[in-house]
Formats: sequence, C-alpha cells, structure tokens
Amino acid sequence: MSSHLLRSSATRRLLPFDLAQPGNDRYPIPDYHHDDLIRLLKDQTDAIAGHTQKGVEFLERIGTFAKERALIEEEYAAKLRTLAKKSLGRKKEDEEASKNFTYVRSFANLLRELESLAGQHEVIGERIRKEVIPFVAARANVHRAQRKQCLSDLQAIHTNLTTAMDHLFKAQKHYGKTFKEAEAAFLKYAKADKNMEISRLDLDKAKNNAQMRSNISEEAKHAYAHALQCANDAQTAHYSQLLPEALARMRAIDLERINDTKIAMELCIASEVDVRPIIARCHEDMKMAIEQIDPIQDTAMVVEQFKTGYMHPPPIQFEDLGRPDTCLNVGGEMQPHMDVTLKRGVLSGGKKDSKGVSRKQSMHQKFFGGGDKHKADANGDYGQLPPQQRIRRLQAKVAELEKEREKCQQSKEGLARMKQVYTDNPKMGNAADCENQLCQYEKEIESINQQINKFRLLIDDIQVQTNLPLG
Repeated sequence: MSSHLLRSSATRRLLPFDLAQPGNDRYPIPDYHHDDLIRLLKDQTDAIAGHTQKGVEFLERIGTFAKERALIEEEYAAKLRTLAKKSLGRKKEDEEASKNFTYVRSFANLLRELESLAGQHEVIGERIRKEVIPFVAARANVHRAQRKQCLSDLQAIHTNLTTAMDHLFKAQKHYGKTFKEAEAAFLKYAKADKNMEISRLDLDKAKNNAQMRSNISEEAKHAYAHALQCANDAQTAHYSQLLPEALARMRAIDLERINDTKIAMELCIASEVDVRPIIARCHEDMKMAIEQIDPIQDTAMVVEQFKTGYMHPPPIQFEDLGRPDTCLNVGGEMQPHMDVTLKRGVLSGGKKDSKGVSRKQSMHQKFFGGGDKHKADANGDYGQLPPQQRIRRLQAKVAELEKEREKCQQSKEGLARMKQVYTDNPKMGNAADCENQLCQYEKEIESINQQINKFRLLIDDIQVQTNLPLG
C-alpha cells in the first residue's frame, strides 16, 4: 500500500504539465487551417492593389481623352479655316462687291474673325498636345513604378510573416506530438507501477522511457515557445509597423496619383480658359462687323450703279396712214410704190433705194440705246455704258489719273532737288543726267493732263446732254 502511494507520488512529480497546460483533453491545441490564416494575414492588400491599378489606368484614360480632344480641336480648326476661305471668295467681282456693299464687307470681316477663332482652337489643341499628354504619360509611368515597388515590399513582409507562422505551426505540431508521446509513456509507466507482477527492470525501463519522453517534450515546448515568441513579434511588427507603413506608402502613391489626375484636368481646362478672352474679342469683332451693315447705303449704291441717266422717252406720236382708198388710182389699180410698202411690212420710213428688207428698230434700242454703236471704243471713254454710269466711270478714271499725276509730280520734284544738289556739289553726281528724266516726267504729266481734260470734257458733254447734276 505504501509502495503504491510512493509510486503514485513519484508519478505526480514526474508529470511535466498540470491540467491547465495545453495538450490534454480539456484544453486541446487549436487546429488552424493554414490557407485561411494566410488570407486573414493579407488584410485586404489585394483589394488595395487592385484599386491602385485601376487608379493608374484611370489617369491613362485622361491621357487618351487629351489626345482625342487635341485631335478634335485641330480638325475643327482646320474645317473652320477651310469654310472661311471657301465662303470668302477670291473673284474680282467678290472684291468689288466687298468694296461697294456693307453687308458683303461685313460678312468678309466676320469670316476673317472666324479664321482667328480657328487659330485659337489650334492653340487649344497644341497646348493639350504639348502640356497634358506628356504630363499624364510621365506621371503614369512614375506611379506604375512606385506601385510595383510598394507591392514588392508588401510581398516581402507577407513572406516574412508567413515564414514565421509556418515555423510556429511546425513547432506547435512537433510539441503536440512529443507531448502526446510523453503522456502515453507516463500512462504506460503508471500502469506498470500498478502491476505487481512486472519486474523491477521493466518498471525502471518504463520509468526511464517516460522521463526521456518528458525531456523531449520539454525541449519541444521550449522550441514551440521560442517559435511562438518569434511569430508574435513578427505579427506585431507586421500589423503595427510594417503593414501600416506599406499601406501608408500605397496611400501616398494613390494620393499623388489623384492630384496628378486633378492637375491634368486643370491643364485641359486652362488651355481653353486662357484663350477665352481672345475668343470673346473675336465674337465682339464679329458683332461690330455686323453692326456696320447699312441697308440704306447698300440700296443707294445699287441705284447709283445701275441708274442709266437717260432722258425719259417722249410721248409716242400718232401716225395717220390716211385713207385706205387712196391706194387705188382712178381706174381702180394699185399704185406701185404702195405695193412695195405693204410687201415690206413697213408703215412708214422705208428707204426707196434699199436693196434688202429693213428691220424696224426695237423699242429698247430706240429709248435706251444699244447696237453696234455702243460697243466699247479703243479710247476708253466707256461709250457703251448708259450716261449716268458712264459719268461715274469717267469720274473714277479722272481720280485715278490725278493720283498718277500727283505721283509723277512728286517724283519730278524729288529729281529736281537731286539735280540742285548735284549742281551745288558736282562731286556727288552729274546734274546733266537728271535732265532727260525731268523731261520725261514733264511729258508724262502733260499727257496725263490731256487725258484728264479729255475726260472732263466728256463728263461736261454728257452732263449737258442728259441734264444730270455732276458728282
């Protein structure tokens, strides 16, 4: 009895753990799933990585938008220029109409301002192409590189934590195995101690085996405790320092990327806002050009251009053909000259000696002129035009000749001063060389004066004939 109690007390002294230690039936070692724990440790970093990837792609979308916007602005500017040039016209009659009519001149000015407006759209496209697109491309490359480095750092700290956890799980598993083996050895020893038939040698062997298993379990316990401490330290450093720092860097990258997106959008708007005052000035100039349209002046110009100045036609006189029975002679026969008159179809005014059938002058030619005698002559006196238009052309010709005369007069005066300088200082030139040129200028001036007098006489003559006021 006392021997049994002694063996029981010895058994209790040899037990390495009490009931509160893990590994017994009441407090089993928890069984974690390795993959689930790894997913927990990653702590949504994959979602954050995906978000930052989408952010960089969004910044690149801004660059694609800028490229297409610049292309649209340039195409729009080119089409505006083409439309303005097409609508402006370059024909001589268009230029003449622009000089004479305010609405044509205003439309031409509007088209010129439209070309200026097209130039501002070219400026917008050029600024977007030079400022926005390179900025977005450069910043997107920087953000991609920073994101790649940050993801590499995240992968490294996850790998370190996973390694520590793997070592902990292995140490825990080994500790649990050795603990169960030691527990089984002590149970076997306790059973042998209760068996009075077992030899002392077998009992000592069971005791030594239990003690050895206890020592192995103790070493595994210390290894597990060390691995647990390392894993806890790694986990603490991971969640309190390494992971927050990596996520903070990731957030800083995303913050910088959002700011760059904002800057890119601002550059797009600035390229348009900066030219807005110029565009507004173009619109103001267009309005001013439209306000210059004067309908009364334009219609008066039409009257001035197309009024003929002809005298009003005189009243048509009644032409009495006499009595129809006078065509017969006393014997009832038709007179020969009356037969010829009726055959020709002319009631009066026929020529007796004409060999062909004469055509009666049309009413337009009778009252307003026309025919061969109104063809342009070689003298340039506009004889083919109606009187009032002819006066206007002759007055314009006189003004042109007066300008030419003034130019020749100024050249003559300059040459005369040069001659005087040569006369005063022969070293500077020969005064005789200027004589021929002075004579030539005098002849030209005399010729111009003759033409001016000629055209003025024509104006006076037409004025007298048509009884129209000059001017």
